[in-house]
Amino acid sequence: MPNKLKVGIVGANRGSSYFRQFGTIAETDVVAVCDINEASLQNLAERFNVPNQFTDYTQMLDAVDLVVLATPENLHVPQSIEALDAGKHVISEVTAAVKLEECYDLVRAVRKSYAKYTMAENTCYSKHNVLIRTMYSSVTWWKKDCSEIYILVRESICITSNHFITMKAAIQHGVTTGR
Repeated sequence: MPNKLKVGIVGANRGSSYFRQFGTIAETDVVAVCDINEASLQNLAERFNVPNQFTDYTQMLDAVDLVVLATPENLHVPQSIEALDAGKHVISEVTAAVKLEECYDLVRAVRKSYAKYTMAENTCYSKHNVLIRTMYSSVTWWKKDCSEIYILVRESICITSNHFITMKAAIQHGVTTGR
């Protein structure tokens, strides 16, 4: 298929989980992997028949249209910004940033670039978050003394953080839907 998006996966260990998904998307082709550990890099490249291997992230950017960042969290913002500045699309694992200031830097880079950015967040589909989202959408009133739980539940829905508030915990803290 012509005009396939050339994908580069950064981070051999966690990044290995993306090959199956990209294999199902006809419009993409994983053409590069990048890791600082040469043994892991070589193993992954051989296992998935990836033609280009890099130990230098910046060099890999020249070979791809889209990068998948499966690297340590503290690298997500600098690597995302570098890719966006180079006009490369970014899929970043969570968390996007480790400091609030980095969030602002990332937002500025996304707004400045024509390339797309997304977080590879799937916890929004976990049973806990689906339950909370359902509970939140059906709420008719909250007890005034439960405003802290309301805020935490709302943050969990909006940000889909890894700190889940389960229905059981919400009930234990007196949250009610008024039904």
